[in-house]
Amino acid sequence: MTVERHGRHGRKWLLNSGLIILLLSFTGCGGSSAGQDDQVEQLKRTVTALEQLTSTPQATETAILVPSPSATVRACGLDEITDAKRSVVRLESNEGTGSGFLLKNGTIVTNAHMVGYSQSLSVQFGDGTRTTASVFSVDETHDLALLVPAHVPNSLGLEWGDSSLLRGSQTVIAIGFPLGLAGEASVARGSVSRTVTVDGIEYIQTDTALNFGNSGGPLLDECGKVVGVVTWGISVAEGLGFAVSEREARSAVATLAAAPSSPRVRTPVETVEQFLSLIDQQEYNAAYGLLSSR
Repeated sequence: MTVERHGRHGRKWLLNSGLIILLLSFTGCGGSSAGQDDQVEQLKRTVTALEQLTSTPQATETAILVPSPSATVRACGLDEITDAKRSVVRLESNEGTGSGFLLKNGTIVTNAHMVGYSQSLSVQFGDGTRTTASVFSVDETHDLALLVPAHVPNSLGLEWGDSSLLRGSQTVIAIGFPLGLAGEASVARGSVSRTVTVDGIEYIQTDTALNFGNSGGPLLDECGKVVGVVTWGISVAEGLGFAVSEREARSAVATLAAAPSSPRVRTPVETVEQFLSLIDQQEYNAAYGLLSSR
């Protein structure tokens, strides 16, 4: 901001100097009485102008625009994540326990490996409501599945965000049921490490704490929008998890919604392999349920 001002003494000096110059000019001029009257009037007008000039500070300022409170944009935070948490579901199938999330259209998104060869799953919503969901379609390439629940609580459902806006070190939140723990969903906060393409599919690499059971749950931005679907992590490395990016997942889910897929049938060898995998994860009920379902 540039400001030009005369001090009190500077203004007084300027006024006095102007008066002296005018008085000298006036006394040095001869002429008729009428001419002198004109000069007196001119002198008065000049004195008045000088007084106004010196009594008001002259300034040149740069305006600063301050937005009104109504124009202030509130940052997203805890409220949005708390609301999003209500739309994350706990899933149980012959493959074990995992996570999923409800979309605004009433369908549930999860991982294909979470669904496995099951045709229906047990669903628990964030408010404790329980129902079942049938498998509508499965995309093994993107490791995604679309479920249709028999009942959906009111006012639930997440919206897609925009994964293309994510940058390294940006905060992301994973909500799910790690290790199949009972109770409400767990919330884990981390950051984006990078985006990486594996076998032609874009993933978001994150240092957010992810464990067995987080699979199929949403990866959210701070506004509670889905920017990825948690799919896999590296158990021998800390802070190395991956989620199918929103750009990939949204397109894949739209394709899944267009037509149902045929039921998947497990071979005897695959049954044994899955049984041993469930035992290794200490998912004993699911393991023996797998055998009893055949």
